[in-house]
Formats: sequence, structure tokens, C-alpha cells
Amino acid sequence: MTSFSKLKLYFSLEVIIPTIYICSAVVISFLNLFFPQSLLREIILFLILYIPIFIYLIKKNNFLLFRIFFPFLFFSIIFTFFYFIYPSYNQTYNTEILRRIFYTNSGIIAFSFGAFYIKRKNIIYSFKVLSILLFFYYFWRPIIGDSSNHWFIDGYSMDYGYQMLTPTILSFIIFVIDKNKFYFIIFLIGSILILLYGSRGTLVSIFFMLLMYFIFLSNYKFRRSKFSILFISILLLVLFYIFSPFLLEILLSIVDKIGVDSRTLYLIINNTFTTDVHRMRIINEAISLILKNPFFGHGPLADQHYLNIYVHNIFLELLINFGFFGLLFFVILIGLTIKTLISKKIDFSLKFIMIGFISLSLVKLMVSSSFWYENMFWIYLAFLFNLNLKKKLIL
Repeated sequence: MTSFSKLKLYFSLEVIIPTIYICSAVVISFLNLFFPQSLLREIILFLILYIPIFIYLIKKNNFLLFRIFFPFLFFSIIFTFFYFIYPSYNQTYNTEILRRIFYTNSGIIAFSFGAFYIKRKNIIYSFKVLSILLFFYYFWRPIIGDSSNHWFIDGYSMDYGYQMLTPTILSFIIFVIDKNKFYFIIFLIGSILILLYGSRGTLVSIFFMLLMYFIFLSNYKFRRSKFSILFISILLLVLFYIFSPFLLEILLSIVDKIGVDSRTLYLIINNTFTTDVHRMRIINEAISLILKNPFFGHGPLADQHYLNIYVHNIFLELLINFGFFGLLFFVILIGLTIKTLISKKIDFSLKFIMIGFISLSLVKLMVSSSFWYENMFWIYLAFLFNLNLKKKLIL
């Protein structure tokens, strides 16, 4: 492929549309310099995100049109229905629906942009742009600050960890697919920043991605040596467990001396990495709520109405919102995901891309946030949908 052909791919609408959406935080930051917190900023953001879609649909009017708008229309009907069925939810709906669920760059709308992740080469080019752009954008946040310390990260930021997680995971995917060491360096630096400043869930996401790669996608030559690698890994884990308090104390001492306060390291050293009393209280209240109406559930956003907070677990959230039907959706989603990962008809790189989306969405949703808000969850659904259509769509 010539340099001109590669450049042309970068400016393909199928690359531009999802790429701009995923890095919309960068776009908003730039717009804030000129139109801080104004209606004009929202209008410009809308135009930047949606004009390319309209151009694409004018040029290619096909089944993609249905995939783009179906989730928006379907869930609009769902929320309208429950809006009248449960009048007591109105305040929650009025607060959350337009602000986060159907907002210009968050929530269900993400499915429409994820629908453009069809061709493997376009996805890879998009990931390359996102890895570099988002990494350098978030890299400076814990290092420099403005006069109001708006950018400064003081020891811990859950938001920062998940923001840095996106370029970290995408860069590792590009490294594995393209064998480009530059992206592995981004992955390493991103992982270190996540360890120092991010939350526990972000570390779990990275380990999950590596584990899924090891289980599903390692090549045949690597598989033959799996038992020896597994043995060495177990041995290293045992040695690390024995010496971890000493090693972590040294690491924490070094980190302290350079002026970094890492909450995650403190949790690991104090054996409280998996302890969270606040979340356990929410989970207990959620289970009680589920048992009151286990078959039909209590409707969308019911957890936020009754608990005044999202339940921090997608499985429980689906049960509270939709009861048995939510459980059925979750089982089908996991089953379809596993079926896709073990399928011999789907390319290795496409499977690894899907593992990346799972690591950025489902893993987080098991311990935090709400699936209604998470862009990567809806992009993951769109990509999984694309993979299970006709093979010509994913060449």
C-alpha cells in the first residue's frame, strides 16, 4: 500500500466518524478554549460529530442506516413507556436521560458511531490515531496544571484511570496486530500511570485483556508451550506473593520520594485492594430490590431512583431494571461473545479488537458505573453485532 493510500484511509469517513466520537473529550477541551460551557459549544460539537454521518449516509444509503438509528428509536420508546408507567421516576428521567443517556457524546448514542467499525483495516487505523492522540492528551494531566489545578491529579482519580485505559488497551492491540514497538511503549507508560493514579478496576481491565489474549488468541506455537509458561507464571506469582510486601514497600518508597501519592499501591500493601464496604452495602440493597420484583424488574434507572446511585454492577443493574429479561439479555450477550471468540470464521485481529472493547466496558461495568452511560459498552454491542452479520461486512 502506497503512502497516499494509507493517508487516504486515515481520512476515510469510516475511520473519521468513530475516531472523532471516541476522542470527543479532546474536541470538547479545544472548544472550551473559545466557547466555555455555552450552547454554541454544544451546537458546534453536534455538527462536528454528526455532519460526517450525514455525508456518509448520502453517499451510501444502505442497511447501516438501520443500525445507526435503531437503538436510539428503540430505547426512546422504552423510556417513554416507563415514563408514563412510573410517574415517580420522572425526576430521575428528567435529570439523566438528556444529560447522559441521549447526550451528544455519551450513552446509547455511542452505538450509532460503533456501527461504523466494520472493516478491519479501518478499525486499525482508527485505533492508531486514538492511541497516540488520547495518550498524549491524558499523559500531561497528572504532570502539569493550570492556575486552578483543573488538570492536576492528586494521588488518585478514578476518571483519569479509565481515561488513560482507552489508549493503553488500544495501543496494546495495535502492538500485537502490527508488531510496532512504539505502541508497546505507550502501553507500558499508560499502565504505569494507571497503577499510580488510577483505580483498582482499571488494573483489572488490563489483566483481563492479557488473560483473554492468553486463553483465546495466542498462536499455535505459543499454545504448545502454554504449560511451561503457565508453570513459570505460577512460580513467579508464588515468589511475588512471598516477597511482595518487601517489594511493594520499596516501590512505594520510591514513588513517595518523587512526590507521587498512589492510592492503589497503598491498597495493595495494606491488603485492602478487594475491600469496599460502601459497594457491599449498595449490593445488599440491590439484591433486596431485585427480590421484590424478580421477573419484570422495576424499569430503566430504577436503581438510581430507589438507591440514589447506580448499583456498580451490570448484572445487578439489568436484574433491577428488567428482571428475568435483563438476565436473559446478559446470558445471550456472554454466550454470543464466547461463540464469537472461539469461531474459526472470524479473523484473529477482529477477535482481539472485541476483547479490547470488552476490557474497556464489561470489566468496568462489573465494578462501577452504569451501562446506560458507558460509551464503550454500546460500541462493543455495535461491533459484536457487526461481527455476527454477513462475512463481507468484516473483510
